Amino acid sequence: MWTFDTTLLVCQKSTFPSTQYYNLGTQDTAQFKADDKLGLRVVYTANSWGSLEGPWEGAWGYSDQETSWVKQWQNFSATFMRTSYVRLVCDLNSKPGILTAEGEDKNWPGKYYFTLTSYHACPSYLKPKHDSSSSLSTGSCLLIICFVMLAFYLVVGSAIQIFLYKRSGTDAIPNKTFWMSLPGLVKDGTVFVLRGRRTSGYSEV
Repeated sequence: MWTFDTTLLVCQKSTFPSTQYYNLGTQDTAQFKADDKLGLRVVYTANSWGSLEGPWEGAWGYSDQETSWVKQWQNFSATFMRTSYVRLVCDLNSKPGILTAEGEDKNWPGKYYFTLTSYHACPSYLKPKHDSSSSLSTGSCLLIICFVMLAFYLVVGSAIQIFLYKRSGTDAIPNKTFWMSLPGLVKDGTVFVLRGRRTSGYSEV
């Protein structure tokens, strides 16, 4: 049995002979390893040890080299560190991805294999590029909306003045008085802001 660990990433549930949970790897032990045949893998190691006991024919004993497990016919007790291997497979059409549990290695106790097929397992040069230069900024969108609304206002307003009120020339401009006074209002506002105070119309006596 293992105690609860907030960094736990991979867990195994066993229901025989009773319900037990085993730590198969924690997040803080993640290591990326490249293999010529299997490609890129992420390896997670548990923070607890597992154990095996004999006797039976074909039981496994451990030697110094990682690849030199040999079959033995004897009573034995061995410990091992549970390790999970997640093979990364690139699939540009898989978001967020599919995780397949392949199970424990029959010839190597404590080694568990998984395959993650995902868009996020692809190298960056394979992913489609998003051209940010072709997209409009928020300010550009607001300016476009304002100009479209202004054009709509002028066209519809002029049409009403011409066809409904039978006006022509500059009189067909909607709210003509406001638009003619607008430059003067802008000038007065600018002068006020630059001077920082209101100018008085009175002269000294």
